[in-house]
Amino acid sequence: MVEQSAFNRLVAGSSPAGGIMNNTLNQNPWMIIKHTDGTQKVFCKDVNGVTSRCIDMMSSELNDIISQHIQMHQDEIAIWEELRKMQKEWRVAQW
Repeated sequence: MVEQSAFNRLVAGSSPAGGIMNNTLNQNPWMIIKHTDGTQKVFCKDVNGVTSRCIDMMSSELNDIISQHIQMHQDEIAIWEELRKMQKEWRVAQW
């Protein structure tokens, strides 16, 4: 079987702005592609959120990227929780 593109690169205007991968990765941070040979690849953005990558599902590199994303979001959650704590303290102080 021959894999075909989801859009025609030879026809002007047939490609969504930014390309299919970028539009999809803006909605979901990753996408799994199943190949006919049974392998799976993951398209995802690096932790910087700019560069899209295609990584084999079995790759240890994918595990590292997942760990980095989890840590980054845990750090962000901690920052927001600190703000919530400060907000509660401020409200109590105002009463």
